[in-house]
Amino acid sequence: MATPEQAQALVRNLSIFEQPGGLTMSHTESGGQWDYPYAWAPTQLLALEGLRRYGFNDDANRISYKFLSMIAENFRRDGTIKEKYNAVTRSSETQVSAGYHMNVVGFGWTNGVFLELLHALPQDWQERLAKEQSSHVMEPRASSPVGYRGLASSFAPSCWAIFNSRSASSVLPRSR
Repeated sequence: MATPEQAQALVRNLSIFEQPGGLTMSHTESGGQWDYPYAWAPTQLLALEGLRRYGFNDDANRISYKFLSMIAENFRRDGTIKEKYNAVTRSSETQVSAGYHMNVVGFGWTNGVFLELLHALPQDWQERLAKEQSSHVMEPRASSPVGYRGLASSFAPSCWAIFNSRSASSVLPRSR
């Protein structure tokens, strides 16, 4: 566990990692998937839960919103949820030159973290995100996955409906 002083020092340095799409993995651009400019759902969750645990809720809400908005924006664009995202360009397009090159579609931890972060956002932030997402229309694409029209056209309402249902809440782990 970090001391309160260590947590405060981390918050003073968030700008090193904070980008338009959330927190990058590092500030070093090596070409590797675990470095700048990439953001991964599990590390977002760990960082944001840590910020909340130490009372930095405004920072956690702001960064959560950036990450959630980026995922939703990309979902509207291509009808998929991916393994990793470029937090600088807010895109699921990756150009990894070292290590694993693929950006897997339908990655479970991104789906789960999306719901967990959404659940942790205060109601007014959730409403802001829902309004932002529902104000955009996804253009049909021949290359989109089967069934994307139904998913894309109802992304914001269905995420919130699923998220707010008792069945989804009962299977999602809750932060304490």
